[in-house]
Formats: sequence, structure tokens, C-alpha cells
Amino acid sequence: MRIREILIAIAMTLSTTSQATDIRIADPMDLKDRIKLAVSSGLDGFPDLPRAQDGGVDLDALLNASARGDAAASLALGRIHGDARISNGFEDSRKSVAYLRLAIAQRPSYAAAHLWLANTTLEQGELSGEPVSVALEHYRLAGELGDPRGYYNLSSLYFMGKGVTQDLRLSKDYAEKAATLGSENAKRDLAHWDQLVDSQLGSSTMGGQSPQH
Repeated sequence: MRIREILIAIAMTLSTTSQATDIRIADPMDLKDRIKLAVSSGLDGFPDLPRAQDGGVDLDALLNASARGDAAASLALGRIHGDARISNGFEDSRKSVAYLRLAIAQRPSYAAAHLWLANTTLEQGELSGEPVSVALEHYRLAGELGDPRGYYNLSSLYFMGKGVTQDLRLSKDYAEKAATLGSENAKRDLAHWDQLVDSQLGSSTMGGQSPQH
């Protein structure tokens, strides 16, 4: 990763780090119950969440780890608050963004945190309090840091013109970058690119859902 990219990532997070470290959970027992329900139904990507004696997620352990500077714990808290099965509207949406930004502040080169901040920004829209331009920048940074999903999601957005002006040339450029990093979806899109463009198909054809998690 270029030094300039690291400096950009740091600059984008410093303004929110102090607020993020002061996050409080108003009703932790209610949140624990909601997390337990979500995990029991399959909260993807969290095989190593700390567990309480009852088998649920040990929220206190996550909070303590995040406060100690553990970026992975902050990312987990950001994803938990942003999960549609758990989220309790505006308050949780803002906490999700705050924890994801905290994860980036703790580890500026954390590709997964950039990816999920972009996903949250797009999925929660106005609730997240972040403009689409934030999602675009963090997808780009995720790609720069080696996660092909960042570039692939940019390709999908520009192909569909979702939140941005449709730009098929730029979409193809990002698909090529994602393919270089190993994205099978991007490789498949590029193999049928002319057909996709000619038929003006949207996200349902471009390798599945967008954003890609």
C-alpha cells in the first residue's frame, strides 16, 4: 500500500476516533438478546466471537477488546450494530459507522473494515449519516489493500449507476482490477462484458448481489 493511501485512511478516521471511543450501549441486555438471536440464525463471518457461558456472544468481552485497541473487535461491533436482524434504527446505524471507523483508526490498513464501512453506508442510506462518496472511497481503499470485493462493488455501482453517474468504462476498469485480485465474479462479468452492456442488465446479472460482502 502506498504511503499516501495510509495517510488518507488515517485522515478520514481521526475526526471520528474520539467520539467512537466514547460509544455507550444504552440497553446492553436487550442488545445481547438481539445478538443471540442473530447468531443463532447465522451471523456470517464471525467464527471466533467470544462466547458467554450460555453460548451467546460475550458482548462485554468484545467491548473491552475494542476499548483496548483491538480492531477486529471494533469491526465485529460495527457489523453487529449494522446487521438488519439486530439493528434498532438510527441509533444502532450511527454506532455501526462509529465502530467501523474506530476499527480503521486502530488499523488503517484493515481492508475488511473499509469494505464494511462502505457496505453499511450504502445499505443503511440516510440512517448511517454518510454520503455515497464515503462508500466509494472506502471500497476503493479496500481494493487498494487487496480485497477484490472493494473493486468489484465499485464496478457494480458504476455499471448500474447506483448513487453515481453510470460509467461503463470505469465499471470495466474496476472489474479488471477485481479480476486481477482473484474475483471470480469479475472474471465472469468480463467474459460476457459486451453482452452485459448490450442488454443493459443490472445488479441481478453482475455476479450476484451488490454490494458484495
